[in-house]
Amino acid sequence: MQNYRVLGMMSGTSLDGLDLACVDFFQENGNWQFHLVAAETVSYSREWTDRLRNAIHFSGLEITRTDVAYGHLLGSLSSEFLSKHHLKVDLVSSHGHTIFHQPDEGFTLQIGNGTALASHHFCPVVFDFRSLDVSAGGQGAPLVPYGDFLLFSNYAGCLNIGGFANLSVNSDFPAAWDICPANYVLNILANRLNHTYDKDGLISRSGSIIHSLLSQLESNSYYLRKAPKSLGSEFVMSEMMPLMDAYSGIEDLLRTFTEHIALRVAQDMKMVEGPVLVTGGGAKNSFLMERIESISQRKLERPTDEIIDFKEAIIFAFLGLLRFLNLPNIDGRITGSNRFLSSGNISLPGL
Repeated sequence: MQNYRVLGMMSGTSLDGLDLACVDFFQENGNWQFHLVAAETVSYSREWTDRLRNAIHFSGLEITRTDVAYGHLLGSLSSEFLSKHHLKVDLVSSHGHTIFHQPDEGFTLQIGNGTALASHHFCPVVFDFRSLDVSAGGQGAPLVPYGDFLLFSNYAGCLNIGGFANLSVNSDFPAAWDICPANYVLNILANRLNHTYDKDGLISRSGSIIHSLLSQLESNSYYLRKAPKSLGSEFVMSEMMPLMDAYSGIEDLLRTFTEHIALRVAQDMKMVEGPVLVTGGGAKNSFLMERIESISQRKLERPTDEIIDFKEAIIFAFLGLLRFLNLPNIDGRITGSNRFLSSGNISLPGL
């Protein structure tokens, strides 16, 4: 039985740090299985948090500088992780950090220069997973559902609540889409109270719903579009924050946006018949989970904390392995490119 050990790295728009997951993958009876060997989240310095958050406003030259510097940061952090845990891997797979995502305009950008990253390792490095699908007419997102379909097929659906909430429907005709912004907005608001995030939704719980704002959020035309569809930080800055900034009271804004997430998730979960697995940082927001389950009248399945925290890093490790094996890692029925692709650039190690 062939075993592959892969280091997966994921940085989400919520900017809560870099997730690293070392995973063993193998096949049993023709089905892929995995074992999580080691995992941790490395928080960004204040300088890197600000740099990544503001990169959308940078010049082309400064984005290029940041791309290379961030690639070296990823390389340094990943090599330190492997040394700390006394691990050797066959492959490194990096999602990078999304700066732009405008698939309808034909482009997406995840920085974390792959060759800069590869200079820190002596094994192949896979990176830039989304560009090929966008070039083929797809959304380039969400990509995790293909891994959900192969690794978590015992669930009817997989809900991830990170910077954005997205849902995968596992069936003979799998589907997936970004539901709405989530922790990306909640964290911006919590930061205004000098909190990194709203732990357990305690601040939100103390607030009151601003019904006029909630009505405005709910009426966004994105929610009327059919899948495939995806969201990026540009949507938050142009469509969400101007509405939020017209109101005061951070506690009330957090309460209102939490309700918005819960309403959107509950609405989209109607598409899933059967158990739904929930992961991502939002799965630990007890107030948000209460609201989703109350509105949907459904119980969400919570896995171990390791799966909640590192599922996306695990799946990007898997997508990198599939790319290295020249196997499909994108289902165009999900993204809209309407074909299977083996996507990602590969940087081979030096001699």
